[in-house]
Order: sequence, then C-alpha cells, then structure tokens
Amino acid sequence: QVRHHAYLCDVRDYRSRSHPGIEGRLVSTLPELRAFMRVNDLAFGKAQVRTRAELDLFLADGNGPRVRRAVAWSDEEPLSAGGITAHPKVGMGFLWGGGTVPRGRYRGAYSAVMEARIAWAATIGLETVGLYARVDTSAPVVASQGFRRHGFMDFWRRA
Repeated sequence: QVRHHAYLCDVRDYRSRSHPGIEGRLVSTLPELRAFMRVNDLAFGKAQVRTRAELDLFLADGNGPRVRRAVAWSDEEPLSAGGITAHPKVGMGFLWGGGTVPRGRYRGAYSAVMEARIAWAATIGLETVGLYARVDTSAPVVASQGFRRHGFMDFWRRA
C-alpha cells in the first residue's frame, strides 16, 4: 500500500520559495520537452523511450489551453519538472509529474516549477491547484509550499 494525501492551495495565497539563479519556465519547444522528459526519467528512476510522434503530440497538447509543462533551469541545466492540467469549469488545476533530479534538490528548483505552473493557472483564471502527494516523499515538500492537506488516496500493489 502506498498512501497519498490530497493537497490544495488557493492560487492567490501561493508565495514563491524559488531561489536566485533558478528559473522555472513553461515548456514550448522540443528541446525543452526533451529536458522535461529527461528530468522525470531521472527523478522517478524509470527511463521511457518516446517516439518523435509522441513528443510532437505531447508538445502540441502541452501548448494547448488545458495542459502545460514546466522545467526549472540553472545555467541552462534542467533540474526539476512538473505538469498541470487545467479544469476551468471548476476553477482548478491538477498538478502532476513533479520531480527533481538529485543535483537540484534543496536549491529551490521544485519551487521554481511550482511557481511557473501556479502563475500560468492564475493567468487563465484558475482559483485552486491541487495534487496527490506521496506521504513519504512529496507530501512534506508540498506542505512546506503552503498547500493544505485534504483526505487521502491509497494505491495497492499486487505481488
């Protein structure tokens, strides 16, 4: 069993915790998308091979009105990445895929990705962002970012 807690944050209440020298930017080019994928592969310990057609589809989707991806950079080195899916009818954005490579941890890289996603959410009129955070890894991080805990979700693994 792997427990996750649901965390929410009012977009207006979010206060950035990013650090100087770390910049979070929304993905808009193929090299940036590849950096996003590379960070996620390293952060989550699983490399996934993607075709050019899949990358083109992700890039088109990621520049649309509903889904965006962000990468935190330091001297053009990608350190952290995460995505957001907007649900405008309910005024909420769902954050997903947030991860940081070991070299970027404790440097504000995840905060820069969070800031970029929440800034985008604000520009399209979303009021709240939320995510499911794994209790033993990401939950303390998002709690330190000012998110409030609401409920839980369990994943069960079969042998």
